[in-house]
Order: sequence, then C-alpha cells, then structure tokens
Amino acid sequence: MVSIVAYTFYSIVSERSGIRLMDADWSDQWGWIVVQRSRRRLECVANGTILHPDVSVRFPIIRWVDSERFLLADARSDGKLDFLSAIEFLGADG
Repeated sequence: MVSIVAYTFYSIVSERSGIRLMDADWSDQWGWIVVQRSRRRLECVANGTILHPDVSVRFPIIRWVDSERFLLADARSDGKLDFLSAIEFLGADG
C-alpha cells in the first residue's frame, strides 16, 4: 500500500508573518529542504529543523548532497568567487 505524506511549507499565513520561500529540494532518501527569508534573515529548513547559515546570498538555490550536507548557492554570482557553500548539519561549512 502506498502512503501519502502531505506537508504545507508555505501559506498565506507564512507570507503575512514575514516568511518568504526562496527555493526547495526533495529527496526520496533524505526528505525535504527549503531556504527561506524570515524577516530578512536567511533560514534553511530540513525536515522541520531550522538552520541559520552564516552565508550571504541574495538569490538562493538549495540542493541536497547527502543526508548530512547540502549546497547553498547564489543564482546570480555577479562575479563573486564565493557564491557556493557546502553546509553540514553539525555547523561546519566550506
């Protein structure tokens, strides 16, 4: 039997409270991950866990690497050399 899991990431209530969804990724193995702005602060949310990476991106793209890491990139690098970060859930990034 197939089970269906539904989760609301974003709603009118989210928008009114100052949260703006920027990008998302889904993996059958690792679940969902989103990047959003909450009152101008960047947040990454992975399966309900909120992270606040210390990176500066204006137009974020987020993608899973594996169960412990994800990539956070700026879609418009404007010539910057540091437009891609690999972030681990334990807080290390490179």
